[in-house]
Amino acid sequence: MTEAALVLDVSLRLEKLLAKLPGTDVILTRRTDDFVALQERTAIANREGADLFLSIHANASPNALTRGVETYFLNFATTGSAAAVAAREKRCLRPADGCPARLRESHRSQQQAG
Repeated sequence: MTEAALVLDVSLRLEKLLAKLPGTDVILTRRTDDFVALQERTAIANREGADLFLSIHANASPNALTRGVETYFLNFATTGSAAAVAAREKRCLRPADGCPARLRESHRSQQQAG
């Protein structure tokens, strides 16, 4: 299976899950294995007024035991308080870095379940 086929499958499954959430509209930048340039993907998100833009990728490793997740953020906070909220949220993705205990436990449970 190619990376493109894998992430397309994940994206289509995620679309079905997110579509079940009230008030959620899901827009995919592709539904086939056709390449869409990053500039076009972001243009689609901007044109649709997206609140969230996800770009799903899969990495490879020669070590079959390698596991993990990479998450990248682009922050467009326009006020100091919005930037502070974004910084707190980012810290919570690394449980050892000041995340409240209830969120650490939730994060740990999700890691064990996944």
